Amino acid sequence: MSENYKKLETMIQNGKFDDAMAIIKNETDHHEGENLVSTILRTKESTPELLEAALEMFLNTKKNSYQQHGFWVHSLSHFSGPLWRHRADKWIKKFYETAFKGANELGNPSCSDRLVDDFAWYANWNDDLTDFGLTPENLRCLNDIHDKHLNKKLAYAKSRIEASPFASEEAFIRWKLNRPETLTIYDFGNVIQSLIQQLEQLGADTGEFKNLVKEVKELLTKKLSELEGQVSTETRDAWKEWLEKDISKTKKALASLN
Repeated sequence: MSENYKKLETMIQNGKFDDAMAIIKNETDHHEGENLVSTILRTKESTPELLEAALEMFLNTKKNSYQQHGFWVHSLSHFSGPLWRHRADKWIKKFYETAFKGANELGNPSCSDRLVDDFAWYANWNDDLTDFGLTPENLRCLNDIHDKHLNKKLAYAKSRIEASPFASEEAFIRWKLNRPETLTIYDFGNVIQSLIQQLEQLGADTGEFKNLVKEVKELLTKKLSELEGQVSTETRDAWKEWLEKDISKTKKALASLN
């Protein structure tokens, strides 16, 4: 594996944008391309031009074969979340279209569920599912998962998709607050309080959520006990690592509510 991403970061930090652009434009491998895109997204000195070039480069690394398609979408899923945080809608739509099209034509939906999950967590209340390729045909990837752990992980995404579209931002926030069990792993406990504050800023009545923080504490405590029980019997290293991370997140969530 090359270390071009380290060189790229140094070049960007030193303002050598022409040299950085040369590295980007010469890359043809999806895995290396992923590293370059991720480097640009996390380096504060990066420019819009570098990001645009890197995303174009990554799109061009896509190979039209069953196995390579899965690898490409896997790499995409590693930076699709940061793309949402940057609200790079044009590129998100383009990547999602390419990923779902390949999944359908090649019969390989590998990692497509990750893209749906990112939509669920990062999309605005009024983002249209179909604008991002989340059609019934493409959402089949959620129904073909039989691993119980992964299905739990995707519980929020499935609920979010089923509840869409939302009539207003207030309706979306109320929906989230009425499903605190879906917020206990990926959103920390203080997000509950933040959502209530958002409702207040919209001038909405928040009386019904008076006891919600207490309820969330109880849910988090129950979830922590379940996770600790699961990790004690889990034999697969990858899943054990995932469970341990969730235990850490859940403990932090509890601490934020004290």
